[in-house]
Amino acid sequence: MAAQGMILRIKAIKDTEVVVLQGRCGFTVTNHARNLSPCHLPNMDGTIRPDLAVPPLDLACSVCNFPDNDACMLLCDSCGAPFHTHCLSPPLSAVPAGDDWFCPHCTANGITAVPLDRPTAPERAPKEPNLFPTPQTRSRDLAAKACDKMVVIKHIKLRGSLDKEVWGIATYLGDLARPWYFNITYDDGQVVRQTTAGLRKLSPLPTGTVKPTLTTPVLACINPSCQHPTHGILIAEHNPSCSIYNL
Repeated sequence: MAAQGMILRIKAIKDTEVVVLQGRCGFTVTNHARNLSPCHLPNMDGTIRPDLAVPPLDLACSVCNFPDNDACMLLCDSCGAPFHTHCLSPPLSAVPAGDDWFCPHCTANGITAVPLDRPTAPERAPKEPNLFPTPQTRSRDLAAKACDKMVVIKHIKLRGSLDKEVWGIATYLGDLARPWYFNITYDDGQVVRQTTAGLRKLSPLPTGTVKPTLTTPVLACINPSCQHPTHGILIAEHNPSCSIYNL
């Protein structure tokens, strides 16, 4: 059975056709281009994991260039560069406690520790609008467009058995807003996003329905301090002396 080759990332290609390659651990090696072949595997994870690195025994310090004193040799958890504790500026008296250590160069570039057991969740790409809808989707779009400017009434419970009606208009936002086709804007300033099914549950009135205006007194006021013996509900709502309707 043939040996399985390593999968490495190409970092640079020199004029002599020598290629600088990087492994997932962050370490780099060089090889000639004729010894390489492309990798066709999909969904490769390109995350650099310095904790996977296995340093060679002759790995030299980046400052003094000596590989001795491996007991006090530190490897940067970002770039993988080796440093003796006594070669750092300022020097360290011992190997620092903790899982992550970053060399002065990486620290100066703002690299901070990220726990490996809690990887950052990848950001979800925004959902692209469907520019080529199916016939069924197109039919739903047309049905929603037919509901544009329909009138919706919500009821607010007041004291006792009294209800206050607040009217609103459903505005069609376009096909690309599917399935949240509508913004319902109420007279009290509230704006609610709604689907076609949700709009139908509100029993909307046809487009162009006019809000009724009460001008004839229809109810006797039971509040003794009110200055209007009889008045319509709309008048009572704006009567500052009536505590029954002015809520």
